[in-house]
Amino acid sequence: MSDEKTLQATVTGEIVQPIRLYYQLADKKRLIDRFSQLRCIDFDRDGNRWVWLYAYESRSLKFEKSYSSIPKEMHPVIIGSFFLKGNEVFLDLRSFDRAIKAIPFFDKHVGADAARITHAAVVNRIFDAQERFPANLDVFFCSNKMVEIDPDKSAAEIKSLIEASRADTEFDWSSIFEQRAKEPFPEIEKFPVYFYEDGISSLEAALRVRQIIAFEHWKGNTDYTFYDVLKTMIPGL
Repeated sequence: MSDEKTLQATVTGEIVQPIRLYYQLADKKRLIDRFSQLRCIDFDRDGNRWVWLYAYESRSLKFEKSYSSIPKEMHPVIIGSFFLKGNEVFLDLRSFDRAIKAIPFFDKHVGADAARITHAAVVNRIFDAQERFPANLDVFFCSNKMVEIDPDKSAAEIKSLIEASRADTEFDWSSIFEQRAKEPFPEIEKFPVYFYEDGISSLEAALRVRQIIAFEHWKGNTDYTFYDVLKTMIPGL
């Protein structure tokens, strides 16, 4: 029997790494009307969700496996699930790449005047092929393990450190930076998405870093941190 692990992947070929996108509901009727106009969106009564299909308007999206390479008997492929709860809408996806494509796709086809992206929650680990979890991602994102990141608090801490370094000429800024960069990411974290200010690139970079670290941990390099990623990007760090 082989002890070699196999990485779990989606039908469209990406590494499975669950992510939930949170939207602020601006106009429920408008949202449902626009969902109804999209052929790639279908309402699943049993699951009380709107499923996003890899078909019709979304067929041109480029994943690891193209639409045409997926056997016909496997279509339609569900690539995401929308849930409406009160004034909040969230989209559950099983890969970071789907999330990066979903945000601009739905900004174009649904619009911020119906629902506006605000946050993302991610699972900072990847899975072996034999691991299974429910279709509903509440198992992760309603867990007490989820840590909500406050960027304003982080910015205030950095500002405080900068002021301390100005006041103390012997302040070891590099050691503080290294220590913070070596802190592990939470297993599950939620943080703001600034798509309307920054576009998709800042979120894409944040997700890529987390996937690199998760992949190293999956391979057994459990001490691998953000600092190690930076060392590959900044020679001499």
